[in-house]
Amino acid sequence: TFNSFLVLVFFYYLLPETKGRSLEDMSVYFAEITGDHSILDAEARIVREREAIEYAQRTAPRFEQPRPRDLPREQLPDATVSGTMA
Repeated sequence: TFNSFLVLVFFYYLLPETKGRSLEDMSVYFAEITGDHSILDAEARIVREREAIEYAQRTAPRFEQPRPRDLPREQLPDATVSGTMA
């Protein structure tokens, strides 16, 4: 029982709470503790790429398809049916 108590104390005080955290968050957490810069650099690169994509999406010009009533009659799609019906 004493060993079980020691294990309980170890888990309670020395291991972080992971409830509600993603695996990526835990990878970064342990990388910060151990000083593993490869994971930290990769995470920083992913964050920069994600921010660049979001910025590009926010600042990109919006092109809307013209509505049929805005098109001249010559550019409207042909509504006639062609071919044979079997």
